[in-house]
Parts: sequence; C-alpha cells; structure tokens
Amino acid sequence: MRRLIRIAVLSVVAVMLLAVAGLFLIRSATGRDYVKDFFVHQIEQNIGRKLEVGMVRIVLFPGLHLDLRDVTIYEPDGQRVFVKAQRIDTVLRLLPLLRRQVIGKRLAIEGPEITLHRTAPGSWNIAAIASASGAPSGGHKPTDWLMFVKETTIRQGTLKLIDDGRPDGTRTVQLHEVNGSFMVRPEFQQADVAMTARWPNDPGLAALSLTGTVGQSAPSAGFGSDDAGRAGPLYQFEGRMQATKLQVRQLADLLGPRPLPQELTGTLDLQGHLRVVPGVNGYDVLFHEVAVRLDKLALTARASLAGILSPQPTVSITFSSSPIKLHDLLTYVPLRWIHPVIQTVLEEREIDGTVEIANATVIGSPDPTPQFGITGEFRITDGRALLGADRVLTQHLTGTVFVDAGRIRIPSFSGDYGALHISQGKALISFLDAGPWLEMDLTGDMTAANLVSYLANSLRAPSVSQFLTSIRNIQGVAVPTFRLVGALNQPGGITFVGGEVKADDLSFDTPALPQRVHHVTGRVRYSQSGTEFDSVTGQVGSTRFSIHGTVTAGASGAFQDVAIQAKGEVAELAVLLPSQAMAMTTRLMQGPVSLSVILSGPSERPRLRTQVHLAEALLRLPWVGEKPAGIPASLELEGAIAPEGFTITQVDAVVPPARIGLKGKLVFGRRFSIDASLATGTVAVSGLPEWLNRGGLEAGQVEVSLDVKGSQPDWSTWRTTGWIALTNGLMSLKGVEGPIQDLYARVRLVRDGAELKQLSFKVLDSDLSLSGTLRNWSTKPTIMAKIESSHLDIDLIIPKEGRSPVRDLLEYLAATSQVTATALIERGVYKQFRVGGLSGRINIENGVLDIDRVNARSEGGHITGRLVVHLPKEEPADAEASFRVAGVPLEELSHLVGVREHFMTGEVRLTGTLRGHGRNPHGMLPTLSGDAEVLVTGGRIFKSQKRALWKILSILNLPAVLQGQIDLEKDGLPFDKLTASIVMQNGRCDSDRLVLDSPVVKISGAGHYDLPTDQLEMVYAVSPFGSYSKFVKNIPLFGRLFAGDRTGIATAFFEAKGSMDDPEVTYLPMKSLGEGLSSLASLAYDVLRNTFKMPKEFITGSDEAAPAPSSEIDAPSRVPGGNLY
Repeated sequence: MRRLIRIAVLSVVAVMLLAVAGLFLIRSATGRDYVKDFFVHQIEQNIGRKLEVGMVRIVLFPGLHLDLRDVTIYEPDGQRVFVKAQRIDTVLRLLPLLRRQVIGKRLAIEGPEITLHRTAPGSWNIAAIASASGAPSGGHKPTDWLMFVKETTIRQGTLKLIDDGRPDGTRTVQLHEVNGSFMVRPEFQQADVAMTARWPNDPGLAALSLTGTVGQSAPSAGFGSDDAGRAGPLYQFEGRMQATKLQVRQLADLLGPRPLPQELTGTLDLQGHLRVVPGVNGYDVLFHEVAVRLDKLALTARASLAGILSPQPTVSITFSSSPIKLHDLLTYVPLRWIHPVIQTVLEEREIDGTVEIANATVIGSPDPTPQFGITGEFRITDGRALLGADRVLTQHLTGTVFVDAGRIRIPSFSGDYGALHISQGKALISFLDAGPWLEMDLTGDMTAANLVSYLANSLRAPSVSQFLTSIRNIQGVAVPTFRLVGALNQPGGITFVGGEVKADDLSFDTPALPQRVHHVTGRVRYSQSGTEFDSVTGQVGSTRFSIHGTVTAGASGAFQDVAIQAKGEVAELAVLLPSQAMAMTTRLMQGPVSLSVILSGPSERPRLRTQVHLAEALLRLPWVGEKPAGIPASLELEGAIAPEGFTITQVDAVVPPARIGLKGKLVFGRRFSIDASLATGTVAVSGLPEWLNRGGLEAGQVEVSLDVKGSQPDWSTWRTTGWIALTNGLMSLKGVEGPIQDLYARVRLVRDGAELKQLSFKVLDSDLSLSGTLRNWSTKPTIMAKIESSHLDIDLIIPKEGRSPVRDLLEYLAATSQVTATALIERGVYKQFRVGGLSGRINIENGVLDIDRVNARSEGGHITGRLVVHLPKEEPADAEASFRVAGVPLEELSHLVGVREHFMTGEVRLTGTLRGHGRNPHGMLPTLSGDAEVLVTGGRIFKSQKRALWKILSILNLPAVLQGQIDLEKDGLPFDKLTASIVMQNGRCDSDRLVLDSPVVKISGAGHYDLPTDQLEMVYAVSPFGSYSKFVKNIPLFGRLFAGDRTGIATAFFEAKGSMDDPEVTYLPMKSLGEGLSSLASLAYDVLRNTFKMPKEFITGSDEAAPAPSSEIDAPSRVPGGNLY
C-alpha cells in the first residue's frame, strides 16, 4: 500500500515538472512569459487589485515556490500604489495549481512598503479590502485569500499612513521595521497574528507590537449595507497590543487638530487587550485592560473606536489614573479639544492642583474636526484657583469633580477661599451656548473682621454696606456661605451674588453706638436681590436687640418690613436718636423700655413704624403726670428717616383705655421743626389711669384739639392753636374744703397765647366764674382775667396747712408771668363775716402778688385795703397788709379772728398795717409786726366770767352797787366809746393808750399781749366818773393818790396776767402804791387823767364830769407791700 502511494505521488510530481518544463519551452519558443502572466492574473483575481511584478520565478526544490520580485499592488483605481514589496515568496499548493488556481501554502513578504490612505472625502483605501466590495466578481475578498495561506510573514517592511481627510492639513506617519507573521489554523478557522514595528521619534524609535488571532465573524447589521447582497465572511481580531516610547506630540498630531498646544509633550507606554470586530458602519476597535504610562501619569483604561473605516468614526475612552498635577496633565490632554474656552479659563484663573482620575470617559469623533465630550469622576487635592471679580485666591482645595454631558459638578469640596476656610463647598459649571457658566456655594468659617471686609465690598445693598464699612475692632468667628456665579469666559464674569452668614457671639464697635456691640448671633442671607436678616440678636450695653427682615439690593435698595426689637434702658436707646430727640426722650422717660421698629421703603429714606412699650419705665410728662413702673402704657409712632433728619408723621400715646393721637410732621435732625395736630375726641376722666396729673380732677369729659407749629426743640417756643374743653367736671383740691363741682371750661389757644372763654365751677354753695386772655406765651406770659361770683365763701380758696395747688400756681405765675385781674363778688363770706360788693384788682409780677383796691360792704359799713405778698419759689413768703374799716359792727368783725362768744358790741372804726413772713420755724405769729388805731362806739360789754373787764367789774361789785339803777348782769356795761392804739413787734402787741369811756366808770389800760404764747400783761386804772359816780365813788376800793404830782383822783388799779381768754385779775391796794406807781400803773393813770382832763374842782371832790374826748382817729399812712404766708 505504501508503495502504491509513493508511486502516485511521484507520478504527480513528474507531471508537474513536465508541465513546468513545457511552459518554459513555450516561453523560449514564443518569447512570451506565460508563467508570469498566469500568476499575475491569478493573484490579481485573488486580491482584486492591479499587480505589477518585475520578475517571476518558479522554484521546484526543495519545494514548489513562486518567487515574485519588485512587486507593486495598486489601489482599485489602478493609479495609486497600495503596496510595494521587494520580494514575495509563496510556497504554492500543487493541487489548486493544477486547477489553474494560485493558492499559497506559505507566504513571505520582504521589504514591503504599505500605504494606508484616506482621501479628502473620508474614505480609506483599506476599507475595500475588508468589505465585500473588495472581492472579484464571483470570488472572495482579498482577506479571504490570505486565510488559505497557512503561514504569512513580513520582514523589514514599512507602513505609511497618509490622511488627506483632515481640514487642517494632511497627516503623514511612517512605521519602519515592520515585521510580522500570520499563522492560519484551519481546524479553528482562525489565524495567529504577531507584528512588530518601529515609529521614528526625535530621541529614538518607538516600539509597537501586536499579537492575537484573526477569525471569521458573522456580519453585523448594517455592515456594508451597499454590498449586503454580496457580503461574505467578515473577520475579527482579538489580541494584545503594546507600545513603548510613543511621542505624545506625534500621536496628538495624528489624532488631534492643529495647531498643537506648545505644552503637549511627553512619551507614552501602553499595553492592553485589543479586539477588532465588524460594526454597524465599518469595523469597531475595542481596547480593554489597557495600562498607560505617560511620563509621570499612570492610566488604566478601556476604549472603543467605532466605524474605523467609515468617514466619521467615533471614539469612546474610559480611563482612570494615578494622582498628577493638573498642569502636567494638560501637557497630555489638550482641553481645547473638549471645549474651546476651558483652556483659557484655566489660564486666566490660574487653576491648578493634583488630579486623580477615578473614572472618566471621553466620547467624540476626530473627523471631520475633533469633537470630544468627557464625563467621569475626578478627585482633586491641593487645588487652587482665582475666583470672583476680585480674583480671590482659593487654595488647598480637596474634593471630587463629576463631569457630565454639558456640565461639571463638584458636590462637595473643602479648602480656603481667601480668608474663608471652606468646610463644605459645591459647584456646578454648565456649558451653555454663551459659554461656560459657574455656580458655586462655599460654606466655612472665617474671622469676623475678614468677613465684614469681604461683605462690605460685595453686597449690593448700600445701607448694609455702609454699616459694615463703619465697623471696627471686630472679634469672633462666623460661618459664612458664599454663592458665586458668572460666565467663565468673560473678564470679571464671576461675581458674588449671595450666601449666608451664621454668626455666633460676635462683637464689634461702630460709630453709630457709644457702646460696644456684643453677643451677636443669628443668620444673615444675602443675594443679588438683597440681604435678609434671620433672627439676628445681640446686645449693646444692657440693651438686647433682634433684627429680622430683608433689605433689597441695588442703587435704590429698600427695606422690606425689617423688624427691629430692642429692650433696654432709655438712656442707652436714646443715643440712637438725633440730639434734639435724645434730649427730649431722656427728659421724659427713665428705666427699661421695649422697642419694636418696622422699616420699609427706600434705604435712603425708609419709612418706620415704631411701638415703645413703657410698662416697666418711669414716664415724666410736664403738666400731665408721672407714670410709675408697672403701669401699662405705650407710644406708637410712624415716620421716616432721611439724611437730613428723622421725621415723625404720627404719634399715638396709648394709656389704657385712652388713645391720644398726634398727626402731622415732627422733624429731628440738623434743624428741628414741628407741624402737627392733636385730637383726643371725648375722653372720660374717670377712665384715665390714676398716675395722670389730673389736678384733682375726678370726673368729667375732656376733649382736646390742638395744632402745634415750631422750629425749636424748646416746647415753650411752639405756636399752639386749638381748644380745650371740659364738661361736667368734678375736682378735689388740697386745701379746698369740699369738691369742685359742675366744672366747665372752654379754652381757645391762639398764636403765642390763649383765650379763656369760660371757667366756672361750684364749691359747696359757692360759685366762681373766670374769663380772660393770655399773651406772649413763649417769652413772658401776660394774663388778663376777670373773676366773678354771685356767692363765695372766701375761706374755701385760702390755703390752709402746708403747700397747696393754689400756692404752687401763684408762685409759678409770680416767677414767670404778668397777671392783671379784676374780681367782683356779689356776696362773700369769711368765717361768718359777710360782705357784699367785694371787688379788687389783682396784680402778679416779678415774684409779687399785689391785691389792691379792695372794697367791700358789710352791715352798713365799709372796708378797704391792700395785700402785698412776696412769693419766692419753693420758699416761705413775706406779706404786708393795710386796711381801713368804718361802720362795721364789732360782732361781725370779730368773726375774722374766730371769736365765737360775742361779749362786746359796738360800731368799729379800724385803721392799721400788718406785716409778717413764714420763715420762722415756730410759725407766722412770732413774725407779725405793725400798728393799728381802734375805735368802737356805742357798744356794751356783756357779762363774761373769764374776760378781764368783767372780772374788774365783779371785783368792784358794780353789778350789786348799781342794782336798781342799771342791770349789768342782763344788759351789760354800756360805753360810749372804746379807743386803743396798738403797736405790734415780732408778735407782741403793746398798747399805752387803752381807754373805755362808760357812763358807769372810766377805764384806761396799758400793757402788752404776746400772740405766740397767748400771754397778757395789763394794768387797768378805773375811776368812778360819769352819771353814776355818786353811786360808785363810795366803793371802798376807790382811793385817792396823794403822792407826787398824781394827787386827788379816786382810782382803783387792777392787774391782768395770763391767757387772753381767761386772765388772772388782781386788785392793787392803794397802800402798795403809796411810794409811787409802777410804770404800767403810772402809764394807765396818766392816760386816764389826760384823757378825761380832770378840772381842779374834780380833784377837790367835785362830781361834775369832764368833757368827752374827740372821737376822731387819724388813719395811718399807706405802707409799702409785704408778705403774709
């Protein structure tokens, strides 16, 4: 059997040799190389390309070889060269050759020059070889022919790539020392591929290697759609690729756009798994498990290149890297290929740091122009950038960057933004049509001083910025959140638009406040629209405050219901007011108050609504009253704040249950002014709080309507017009007995004055009515008044013990005003002393009350007088009175001194003066001085057991002696007249001429009476003159004096000592006077003798009476004014 096989093989070989020999014989005979033509034709049929061969040799031993020299393979157009080889040696298969088919068993290509070319339209010359269109009519694709060759090798070849499809210029790359092998394993329908090459670099050669397998693959949907009907087997490759020392710049020039960035340098080493498969459009190249070393950068990646032989292939690369400086990374990755402005932004903002690519994907197409997008996660450490319009240095950044389609997200990062230590930051970069747009929030902590400086330069609310600029000596730490937005491609495009500040225990000084602000806590939110205060609290001195509300931004910023609440001492809060308002406030208020202010409107002229709670404060209102702490009260104000001052347009004083409103304009500032109106409506006095100074007013209805104008803070200079009304008033005044009832008042206020239309009231059964005018209110008030009464108890209006409202009013008027008043009282009474037609003139000026032209009638008599009182402020008064009484019954006049028992009657004529003051601690009596002349005519002295005169009559036993002649017990002692001259000095009354002329006896007296001590010391001389002398002279007590020049008068002497109401009266015996009279007795005797002018006959014992003395008393001269109170 073996022998038969050997014979068969030898026979076949012999036949082949004979056939080859025959071909050579034919060539020699005809001159035509049929062998060359045959093989060239067969190869062109197999590869579908035009082929030119310089020489063809058939080698029979040691095997059948086809040796082709100077081989040139053209592209389908037959014009451009695709491959040129020095030699192609093919070990042929014999059986196919016998069937006129050239099928190689082994193929060796030496020195090939392969040209891969893409035309300007974007088609590759190799695309036809890999597609069905590359197969000859009725044949296979060129790649199919290679699969019949068991082993293909390439030695020292050259691969040249020419890309004319790029709009920015042709790219040319040439690989040298291309060596490779293609080992077909028919049993697996695949081939093993191994290739190496060198890429010339500037410093040397870059090495490339490719190993793997090639096998058939099912056609992908859409692959070669134009040739779907002729699609044959498609092939795929899977293996590994390795490259070393690739120049990044050369690779970028091949794949990227021109011009190349100058910084794009470095060498590249990579290795990884490679797979080439049929795709939707052309072939797809898949890289995975790729390790890249790019100088300092280490990458792991996977990538895909879809449609590699199509006009517009797409690239997708997913990779991660080791940490690398950003500026080093940018030498390998031209960011302008991803977005045209990113590189500019990085340069302008000096963005740098260490980048670790955790997972990134680049997707795009290099043709016709490079368009790439990148997504992924990047870890940043030690980053830095210049942010904002002020290019604030932001450094030490650490965070994670997520790059998405059309945007870059940084959900969390930390670092330092200027003086801000960022504990939590986030950012978003959106790639819009107008360019990249940044939105960034920064949260952290920084010193309060740096924060205030930053906000003062960043906020667009002028009022807030001005306040922040004025702050000094700031202490504390704040936690701010800044928000920055803007275009990255515009100078100054990134701006500060808002954020938030959380303050905790800040303190600072500001020129607006005299004390340091401390314990400031709360949140402040700011944005392009304004600044919002969220429960910001703090303390100034002992005053606590809180602020809540929004201040809008812009040149014309505005307050939007900014609420400020404060609680503290009036003295501390008042410093916030203009000087005039501060002085007025501190005068009126004292103690703690609660303040609520709401600001609204433009920041330059904000409107305000203020409520001041005064429940815990002491409130002093001139002429109104003093509110103690603990009583509810409040002030509600509306107004505005302007650069020129503080304006109030409405003030409501709420004193439950009453509300008093003031409307108009009250301006505090460089100039003060007031133009306002006050209207209370009808207010029930009984409903007003007790602390109000109602002047004793207990009931009634009050209504006030006033218009006030002025330009000075001093209220006394204001021009006030309007009216004040009181109806059905009820009042109680200290020092006035009984309530003041039916009080009715109507006062009209005119410019710098007032008109008292009517003031009328009743006190018990007395009534009083006043009317008048007041002028020159702002300088020295001039008052003219008229006082009328139909019936008046004068004692009701005279102050009693201590001070009284009347005294206070008189002192005030005397110190500040000029008062002229007339008074007319139809019927008057004082301590039961009744007068009629009482009139007078009242003048008050320069501290003096002068009541003159006093006239009155009383029981047929007449009274005139004058009273002058000096009224020093808050000091005892001085007074001097002059008076004249004529024809007034003694029993009526005695009511003036409080005498209840009328023991004497008669008609009085009295002239005198009286002075005194209230400075003596023992009272007024020790200060009284003056003189008086008294004449009482036609009267009687009635029985009174305690009176001195009646005691004298009783000692003389006159009632018994005259029994039957005159009834002294019943009718009293008649007298024709009683005269006395009295001089008073410091409360002591001295009289050296007291004479009683009676038909019964003649009495004279001399002595003194001390008012403060109520001590009387008098000596009376009694003589039995007159019509009853013959009955009286025999009374044993009467004796005659025979000593000295006082001889022959029947006289009895008596001495009275003790209290005026009940003195001790003793008889002075004649023998005790024998050696001479005492001074008082002598004085009394002389008065008696000289008064009645005893004739000589009388001295010798005649009973005839002496003539009566004159009844006329000279009135004292007018005295200057003095004081009485």
